[in-house]
Amino acid sequence: MSGYVNSLSPEEEPYARKWFFYWEWDRYNPISMIDRVLSAFAEILFGDKKRETIIISVSATLMLLTVICNGIYVGGKYRIDNPPTEELSKITSSRAIYDDPCIDCPEVENGSLKVYRYSKDNLTPVNSKIHKVKYGIATDDGVNTGAKYPVKISFEKGLSEDGLGHIIDYHGNVVLTLPKIALSRISAKTKFYREVFAKERRQISFGKIDGTDRVVVLGENGSKRLLADNGSAIFYSEVLGSYGMCDKNGKIIVKPEQIDYTRSRLETEKICMFHKDDGAYIYNYDGKDITGKILESYYSGLEFIKNDHELDCVIYCYDNTKTGTGDINAHDYLRVVDYEGNIIADNIIYCRKIDSNKYLLTLEDNRQYILTGSDGKPVIIEEEGGFLSDDETINEKLMQDVKIRRGEKVESAAWVDEDHSLYRVSIERTEEVEGEYAHLRDYFFLKNNEKTISFMVDYPSKSDYMYSERYVFDACDFNAAYVDVNFDGHKDVVISLGHQGVAGEEVHCAYIYDNSGEFVYTKSFEIVPNYFIDEEENVLKGSYGSGPGGHVELTYKYENGEFAKISEEKKPN
Repeated sequence: MSGYVNSLSPEEEPYARKWFFYWEWDRYNPISMIDRVLSAFAEILFGDKKRETIIISVSATLMLLTVICNGIYVGGKYRIDNPPTEELSKITSSRAIYDDPCIDCPEVENGSLKVYRYSKDNLTPVNSKIHKVKYGIATDDGVNTGAKYPVKISFEKGLSEDGLGHIIDYHGNVVLTLPKIALSRISAKTKFYREVFAKERRQISFGKIDGTDRVVVLGENGSKRLLADNGSAIFYSEVLGSYGMCDKNGKIIVKPEQIDYTRSRLETEKICMFHKDDGAYIYNYDGKDITGKILESYYSGLEFIKNDHELDCVIYCYDNTKTGTGDINAHDYLRVVDYEGNIIADNIIYCRKIDSNKYLLTLEDNRQYILTGSDGKPVIIEEEGGFLSDDETINEKLMQDVKIRRGEKVESAAWVDEDHSLYRVSIERTEEVEGEYAHLRDYFFLKNNEKTISFMVDYPSKSDYMYSERYVFDACDFNAAYVDVNFDGHKDVVISLGHQGVAGEEVHCAYIYDNSGEFVYTKSFEIVPNYFIDEEENVLKGSYGSGPGGHVELTYKYENGEFAKISEEKKPN
């Protein structure tokens, strides 16, 4: 180029000076300078005849040496201090060797691992444009990847980018391959416009989210994105300027046509939210749109139920054109879907969070349901009218205490007494178990001044010892009564445990109200057969048959927290 510039005619020179930048570059770039120096020396030593031959020969030799040196990588003076194995002692590095201890590594048998990161330089001058460094990793359990990575391996929570379009683990195993489109080059002009005007810089990085090690993708604000449990990940395509989703092998499962991906509170290792030109959509990491279009006007009120609350579902307001209103400001229905896109509840007109893993839903027909979860699956309960009382204070406590697990449902819910003081919720099995009652347990709630008292009563298996606490005998209806059985002025809770023996005496268990304001289980009440209250004498009595035409009547006294028999009298029927 130097020769070209020097050969410009006077007529061409004014035109060429318009490209002053290129002139200056030609004058001072290294190749041109070397060319001028070699030309000067060759002309002095050999004259004009051999100058061109010498220049070509020297230049070709330099180029050949450059190619050879560029492909040869060597270590340096650095070695591993006190290497645990002989193989590790052979590794030399051009720069300091860093070790990265991995404690409690799931892939390592003894649960610990030391990883060494080293580097090798090629033989070109260190400060030259063609000087390159490659990096490798070695472990104390025998793995050595060799210096093959073009970027410095920097582990964060056990994962690193390798510069070759992969995410690797401590052993160099590929855990994620980025799609080729995410690795494509973008023109300098387009990148310049985006950097200056769109401010969109995105890269792959790593971090710890929700206590689990995962690959993440950084957004423009540094917000972290997860690698899904199944290995899928969100990626950003600089070429297309948009987001997509790929599986761990780099196969695109959601095309990179999503314009935004910034609402991290709607994201876990199982779902994420994309924005398109017409609105927002929630996807699972199989690449399935599970919600359809979500109304933008409801973004601020959108509720996401986190997976750590045992609920894998989303409550959202769906496209109101489906309701027939067509008005984005009109009231629209809510819907609950699980992470596979199955509709759990629809036509919801009201939703309120009442506990860490419970939501109160009101449907279009004004019936109330409880959304909760079991074993990571969303569950709708209260299908037959529900278990909520007509007292809001009791309902708040009820929502906190009542637990409904997989394989269970609400058997009944009602006030025990006519004064609506004691409320009871009964839970039963959904499937029959041979030899067992369907009834599992009861929750009782008592509104006492400003305080709501609650307690749970469960029952042993029929196969348990007959004298176990609250053992349930035959023909039990679990009937409950709210009555004062120890005559202290406070009512107690008595529950039927069925009929015992040949004569079929009815057995009950009792929870006695004590001075601390709680109900205390009292085992001794279960020895009272066929209990009844003698209101004339104001005492607790029991009875059992004593043969044809007669029975025995027993009198009990409550003292020191126990019921004790104080008299026994045989009477005719």
